[in-house]
Amino acid sequence: MAAMDQESVILIDEMVLPEERAHWHAAQIDINMMAHLASMERTVVQWQKLLDAAGLRIKGIHAYSEYVGESVIVAVPK
Repeated sequence: MAAMDQESVILIDEMVLPEERAHWHAAQIDINMMAHLASMERTVVQWQKLLDAAGLRIKGIHAYSEYVGESVIVAVPK
């Protein structure tokens, strides 16, 4: 049995970086993620690819801190 049905929604509170010209603070956080955790912050395209692989699609992205890209990503089943 699937964990999600067509009415399900996942809210992801994460950074969404621009493809270029990211604010220096956002770039610093991304570098720290890479150096300390072997991880990274993602762009919209990277989030789309990740969620697509999980069988989800982005319904919307609602930024609440523009300069570092802090956002709520609304993901729903494909």
